[in-house]
Amino acid sequence: MAMALDEALLEARAAGEVGDVARIFRFVPSAVTIGRFQCATCEVDIDACAARGIDVTRRCTGGGAVFHDSEGEMTFSVVFSASDATRTMAEAFAAVCVPLAEALSTLGAAVSYQPLNDMVCNMRKISGSAQARRGDAVLIHGTVMHATRTDLLASLLTVSRTKLDGKGVPSVQKRVTTLEEQGVHATPDTLSAALIRGIEAAFGPLTPSDIPAVVLKRADVLVREKYSATAYVFER
Repeated sequence: MAMALDEALLEARAAGEVGDVARIFRFVPSAVTIGRFQCATCEVDIDACAARGIDVTRRCTGGGAVFHDSEGEMTFSVVFSASDATRTMAEAFAAVCVPLAEALSTLGAAVSYQPLNDMVCNMRKISGSAQARRGDAVLIHGTVMHATRTDLLASLLTVSRTKLDGKGVPSVQKRVTTLEEQGVHATPDTLSAALIRGIEAAFGPLTPSDIPAVVLKRADVLVREKYSATAYVFER
């Protein structure tokens, strides 16, 4: 449902049914998502996920496999209409991630944007994001690891040796970090507030609202026909 809502909001923004919108949420229970063009069985230990009751689904965005830890991860999602300043994928990522990194830095860790779609702290990845478009509408969603169990992450994701070597690290645990590891003990509320400040810096003041009924209805369809369908999740 989390991924169906993002796609439904993207479609609704493209159709002019909603304005620009942001969501801050957690996956409860924990889950794994893979990028639109990835092979699920290549990137994820499916048996390990099943043993722990962790669902796996495919996103409508690109990027890599992500472990969404209910105990230590927060997800942000923004849907907006592209402007002259966000026409390219790189421009859109920068428009969102630069102010988010600045806002996260106010919590006490030096977070910076690393193109194309990461935020890092002490040269280790603390956030990754992904993007999809429908017409002039843009979806960017990403994760922030504040207390992610990186040992559990490493046991669920099967990151290739080639990818690790390309990043110059011996293991996925050496590639990523969390705010907690960097000495910042952020509560979900504190982290949410920082993410909201970052999004407002990029797009202006946010007004709380319910998700429109038309979006919820479309998301329900996407859950049934796509995001919970074995054919979609394991199609590659």
